[in-house]
Amino acid sequence: MGILENLRLVACALGLLWCDPVQITADSGPLIETSFGKVQGLYTEKARVFYGIPYASAPTGPLRWKPPQDPASWAPNVLQVTEKEAACPQNCTLPPHMCPAKTDEDCLYMNIFTPMNASEQSMLPVMMWIHGGQFIRGSSEVILYDGQYYANKTGVVVVTFNYRLGALGFLLAGTGKNASTGNYGIMDQRLAMQWVQENIDAFGGDPKQVTLFGQSAGGMSISVHLCNKQSADLFKQGIIESDPLGIPYRTQDEATRLGNYFAEELGCHHGDITCMAGKQPQDIIVAQTKAGNKLQVSLKYPIEIFVPWGPHVDGMELLEQTVDTFRKGNAQKKPIIIGTTSEEAVMYVYEGFGKPVSALGYYEYLTGFLLPSLAIEPWKVLEVLREYPADKSSDDQRPIMATLGTEWLFTCANRAAVRGHVGAQNDVFLYQFAHAFSFPGWGPHFQFCVNHSCHGAELPFSWHGNSMDLYTYTAEEVTLADLMACYWSNFAHTGNPNNGPCQEKSAPEWPAYNDDARKYINFQTPASMAMQDLDGPSCDFWDSINDY
Repeated sequence: MGILENLRLVACALGLLWCDPVQITADSGPLIETSFGKVQGLYTEKARVFYGIPYASAPTGPLRWKPPQDPASWAPNVLQVTEKEAACPQNCTLPPHMCPAKTDEDCLYMNIFTPMNASEQSMLPVMMWIHGGQFIRGSSEVILYDGQYYANKTGVVVVTFNYRLGALGFLLAGTGKNASTGNYGIMDQRLAMQWVQENIDAFGGDPKQVTLFGQSAGGMSISVHLCNKQSADLFKQGIIESDPLGIPYRTQDEATRLGNYFAEELGCHHGDITCMAGKQPQDIIVAQTKAGNKLQVSLKYPIEIFVPWGPHVDGMELLEQTVDTFRKGNAQKKPIIIGTTSEEAVMYVYEGFGKPVSALGYYEYLTGFLLPSLAIEPWKVLEVLREYPADKSSDDQRPIMATLGTEWLFTCANRAAVRGHVGAQNDVFLYQFAHAFSFPGWGPHFQFCVNHSCHGAELPFSWHGNSMDLYTYTAEEVTLADLMACYWSNFAHTGNPNNGPCQEKSAPEWPAYNDDARKYINFQTPASMAMQDLDGPSCDFWDSINDY
């Protein structure tokens, strides 16, 4: 071993660098029997780790644009699961520590993290993470989503996994038996959940105590599973971070139109699956991006450009808009934690508008977005313009656009869903994350989020990135990360963030939401606290508009 490698290992051991786990002994990693054969992972100083377990067959060749299939058994061989596998194909421009190192169409793998002393008799709660990324990017393989902290500090089993993205996961095109019917990414998630039900006990987890948690597209996915009876028996409860419930999912006609644009960009006839199936993954990524760009001038609901690919209402995976199912009280009767950041739409507005927007431009853009989205009722548009007038003292209206988008598409849509879910006699814990982190965590593509609590700002804290030396936290930020991880893991243990093995001295009581007190927790520094009536007047206004 060379001098440089020795220095690297010393730095890893001292915590000066975050490194992939190193097996303590050469050939004695933890050995687990699954329904497909034995897997051997590795021990770290913090946990037992199993990287890259295949939960499905590779969705390639004849399995591209098909429902996921179980993997082939590898018994009697032992599968070494000690290295991360590739993420699904994508063009990733996410903040630091959130883009995968490698991609491949063969990507349906999961990672499992358990406490060091876990055994088949442990029956520990399971936290199953669904990553975000607008359904077009992201991965379970990234270092931020390493589950060793949760496994070591909070006594849970953590599962992370990939699912098909973009056109490969959600294309609707063609007819007949070879048609691409879309929503494959949601089917992948369900198969991963079924794999956990059948195998997690061997790793020390309790299949009856599975908590789904996810952010952005991951939070949207959890809402889909809460509204789908096919998923009902596969998890106990959910933690939904930043689901833009006000952005509607596409109808079949709208999804077909997007599929036609995609075919055109690939040089194929509309619906010609044989032609599309012959293209390489890199060509598909380019074509799906160009097809998504065409949405700006063609959609019935312009706000859909913020989620260019994703699930569509097909009557099977998605029966109707999830916000409608929640508001009717028809989602599964399960406890949830749900919330948003305080400035969700800053990222979307500043990505979409690279230059300042004038007052005239503001009214033009807003009318163009609202008229189709508010069902062509002009009085609604006038009400919104009165509620959110242009700032005459400013040459840039993007801050107002961000406030409007945050409240309309996130905060108030979430509150509307929560009020329907509470009506179904479920425990609901509502939050807002209002902290703008101090460290340089946004990277070159998102400098407009510096000093703002943008979409995704809670992730370094809910995942306790400080424990992996990914960021340099202030003392108050360490407290915030400790608090969120404590609430999240207690919820996994008991269904209540206040009760469980993790007790932080600084933790305020987090009241369950009800329509009388309307209490929620506000995550911030120097101290988080319970508050009342999150954006009450604004959300009352959007409730009167009755459009999410």
